[in-house]
Order: sequence, then C-alpha cells, then structure tokens
Amino acid sequence: MHLVVIAILCAISTITISSAYSQQEQANTPTLRDDSDFPYPVAQGHSGRSDLTAMAEIEACEKVSSLPANTSLDVQGHLHTGVGNITSVSEVSLAMEGNGRFRMDIRDSEGRERGMRMIGRSGRIIGGPASIHPPSIGEFGDPLMFPLALKSIVFGRNVALVDDGVVALGTERLHKITVTHFATPDKSRPATSMQPDQALVLYFDPTTHLLKKSAVVNHSLTDVALKYLQVTSYEAYKPVDAIMVPNRYVQTVAGQRVLVLDLTNIRLSQPHGEAYFK
Repeated sequence: MHLVVIAILCAISTITISSAYSQQEQANTPTLRDDSDFPYPVAQGHSGRSDLTAMAEIEACEKVSSLPANTSLDVQGHLHTGVGNITSVSEVSLAMEGNGRFRMDIRDSEGRERGMRMIGRSGRIIGGPASIHPPSIGEFGDPLMFPLALKSIVFGRNVALVDDGVVALGTERLHKITVTHFATPDKSRPATSMQPDQALVLYFDPTTHLLKKSAVVNHSLTDVALKYLQVTSYEAYKPVDAIMVPNRYVQTVAGQRVLVLDLTNIRLSQPHGEAYFK
C-alpha cells in the first residue's frame, strides 16, 4: 500500500478505518460509486522498451507540470477523509521536491498531528498508530506527486511504457498510458518472495497533456490477498509561475471516495533541504 494511503488512514479514526474496509471486504463485487469505469491495471510490454508515442506524452506533460530545478512546491489546504457519512476535515500542508522528496503534515479538528516523510523510494509515518508499520513505497512513489515526478517513474531498465490510445471514461476522452515496473530478480531471496510486476495506468488530457487520473492496485490492510483499485484524480489545474498545478485531488479505493484534498495556498519556494524530509 502506498504511504500516502497509510498516512491518510492514520488521520481518520479507527472506527472509520474499520467501517470502510469491512464494508469493502464483505462484498465480493462491491458497487462502485466513483471511478466505476476503470479497469484494473495490468502489466504490459517488455522490460526496457517504451512506445515512442507514450514517451512523447510523458515529455509533453513534464513540460507543463514539472518543477523547475532547485525549487520546492509548498501547498496548504483542507483534507476531507472518510467513507459515506463518516467524514472529517483536517488542515494539511505538503512539500514536494525532486528526487522523490515529499512531506505531508496533517492536523485534525482535535489538534492531533499526523504526517509522513519520504525521500526516494522509502519513508515513514509520523504520529500514526503503533500497529501500522509503513512498507517501502514500491516503484511508483506517492500518487500526489505523479504530475511532478513522471520522468523518475518511467525511466529505468526494468520499465515499459505502452500506449493504449485514447479511451472514453464517462464523458471524457483521455490518453491512456500503462507503465509497468518489472520485478528484478534478487539472488539473495527465494523466488517465491519476489515482488510481482507492478502496473500503473496514467490518463492524460490529449489536448493540454495534463495528467488527469492515475490508477494503481493496493492491498487490504487486513488481508494481503485482497486487492483494491485506487484511483487519484487531478482536478482544477491552475498556473503557478511557470507550471500547472492541480488544486484538487480526489482518491477512491474500491470505488468509494476516501479522500478529497482542496488546496487553498500554492507557491514555489527554495528547496528545504534533505533533513526536512526525514
């Protein structure tokens, strides 16, 4: 499970967590209220090979949404979390920089503080329940960083990019790109313990080249055999200096909305330094 999901769940009460996941796990085929048209990502292509049209889309998106060198994106906003009628609102601040640096700080209505720190491909939870031990974030990093970190996601000898063409999702037509990170054999570990190939699907506006949605598969908190589709939507893009930044993030898990992040203040600043993200 991605670290951001764990951090967000830490910001929700234990009752909310139990309720949300018990509702999902009781149904073999849950009724999806949001993002119901999305197929599960499937590993595609061949390791180290990328469709030229897929790479062109990535480069076009990077041109309009990636951070300039030696800058930090600092944002504040309101985080709405929960499922159904069990929701809460927290104050949140985030900092995002190159090299996979990500920091989230959450303060709920009762003054409790939660957060996460991330550098590269590992991170930790701040102020979360002792029973939650965050794993490595895997190959794709934090979904909130995707518009800023596409090049770091798609480059690598064990990565494939496949252009799936323009597809219809509801009333939109979006350019679908599948990114697969193929598992790298580790001679020091038994083959049965090797991580499977991981697939990420990115959906772009074919006109503006802005990232509109991303889809990955996560595992249940209570049973790793149970998998859920997580979709992040990037909405209300606005210019901040020379780049376009989404002002609203929406995440669904197994078709149920669990997070809405509305940004109220966005600015570019000088880098914070590595210690800020530890």
